[in-house]
Amino acid sequence: MILHAYTSTYNDLWMIQRYVKHWSQYATKIFVYDDDSTDGTREFLASCSPLVEIKSPGFHGIDEILLQEMRCREYKVHSRGVADWCVIGDSDEFHYHPDFRKRLEEYQAKDAIAVVSHGYQMFSDKRPDDGQLLTDCIKTGIADHMYDRVIFRPGIDITIGIGHHGFTIADVNYREFQRAGQNIRTSEERLQGQHRVIQNDQAFKMLHYKYISRDHVIERHNRIWSRSSDRNKERGWGIHTSPEWKSYYSVGWYENMLKEARPCLE
Repeated sequence: MILHAYTSTYNDLWMIQRYVKHWSQYATKIFVYDDDSTDGTREFLASCSPLVEIKSPGFHGIDEILLQEMRCREYKVHSRGVADWCVIGDSDEFHYHPDFRKRLEEYQAKDAIAVVSHGYQMFSDKRPDDGQLLTDCIKTGIADHMYDRVIFRPGIDITIGIGHHGFTIADVNYREFQRAGQNIRTSEERLQGQHRVIQNDQAFKMLHYKYISRDHVIERHNRIWSRSSDRNKERGWGIHTSPEWKSYYSVGWYENMLKEARPCLE
């Protein structure tokens, strides 16, 4: 089975090291779109060749429209006709299943075109400093439907939503989500039935490793907000990384939810 993983990064060496370590368990090729990092990220990625291939995003900073276009285009260029499965996500998003490759192979044999991984926010009060897999050392979290993601066959035409929240296949929306104040409703079951998408395998989990220490959250939010485009800020995309934001996904939210986290991995 051939799986390709896609992500983007900028001056995030600690996290991209963990991302590559995680996906090297499953992926045949990892495409990393690096925005001219200067912190050792590019040197690390180059040392991981040929597993890792460094690409240019073709723009600088964080702009959700340009990111969406890149995510919906690049897998068609590099994976269509080559890979069996693709996964696209941020560098702190790790898909998990206790028998990951075997289960995907089973779904492939059953002609499934996509599998939904169910979102979890992972929590820790201390960021681990060793080289362990994050799935081995941080196992507590909370379910978060907003972070549902998809593993898909590259032969299909898929559109990843703004902020990577939600996805459509041939204009059929498989997840209800909110985007800049607008509610995007799930398409009716009749339309979803046109494509075999596995949505109820709860063992597939998408683990979001952002909230893994207070300092980590602050640093990450500051870096994201400082690089966000004017268009993002005008439309409220990524507003939760703003220093003034006090609601969900803020530093205060992390401190409160840390107390609610429960074991969610074996």
